[in-house]
Amino acid sequence: MKKLSILCLLFIMVVAGCSTDSSSSEGADAPIPIEETVTVGDMDITVESFVDHRKGNRNRIVTVNVSAKIAHDNNIELRTEYFTLVDAEGTRYYPDLSKSQILNPPLSPDPHGQIHFELPRNTRSLAIAITNNPLSANAEYSTVTLMY
Repeated sequence: MKKLSILCLLFIMVVAGCSTDSSSSEGADAPIPIEETVTVGDMDITVESFVDHRKGNRNRIVTVNVSAKIAHDNNIELRTEYFTLVDAEGTRYYPDLSKSQILNPPLSPDPHGQIHFELPRNTRSLAIAITNNPLSANAEYSTVTLMY
């Protein structure tokens, strides 16, 4: 009888632990702060935060909030195409251009915006790769780790 009561208590603890874990995932859409700045060309790009939306059973949506300080040339713009997500296996995920938005105010050295990615739900260990010109042989690159 004592073994049965201990077994029941253990079962209750496991069930309580599972219900606690599932309730904590309700805040999964809250921004996760990063605040890491990297220099790419004439831009100091800050990855401010990201939001990991787990929608449905197949897709995972990641929104990355970025801003930049442009050092010299006011003709430089921050562009969505400068960003890709890379997982632990080296697979690159490109931004959804229709859902991403970067604002480059006229005569402002402070562009900012959100970059939207869709990737498989089970993707782990994400980093954002940043370049100042993806088509140039002289492009500069940098990486910011988002999660392990």
